[in-house]
Amino acid sequence: MILSKKLYIKRSIFASIWLFLRHFMRSSLSLLASLGSTSSSQSERKRGLPYLTLKADQSFQCNACGLCIGHCPSRALDLTTSESGDFIDLNLDVLKCTLCGLCQEACPIDAIRMGDQQASAMHVESDWVLDAKALSTKGLLSRLAK
Repeated sequence: MILSKKLYIKRSIFASIWLFLRHFMRSSLSLLASLGSTSSSQSERKRGLPYLTLKADQSFQCNACGLCIGHCPSRALDLTTSESGDFIDLNLDVLKCTLCGLCQEACPIDAIRMGDQQASAMHVESDWVLDAKALSTKGLLSRLAK
């Protein structure tokens, strides 16, 4: 009984060392691979706040369908429409936004896109809610703009 216990302890020590070395090598290789990658691949992974795209006449591309609102898991978007269903305003609560990109995927007309601008610290709480004018400061045209 004592002999088998000693063998078991030796075997578990070697198994633990082997497990450590395997994980150490795997993490070292992944770290070296990430250091060797180009900066463009790192910037592609960086996702910032969404922004609204514009038509050729500089009006908003959004047609107020509300699909982005329905797909937002954190309810960070708030759409304001007229009685006839036309687009008036889109508000984004920066504190609620998780930067998941589901709003961009849900939009069939490329009216909302994920940008690379990160949220910055602001002093007033009302500044954390961005309206359509603030979300379209890039002035980028939609891919479907006519």
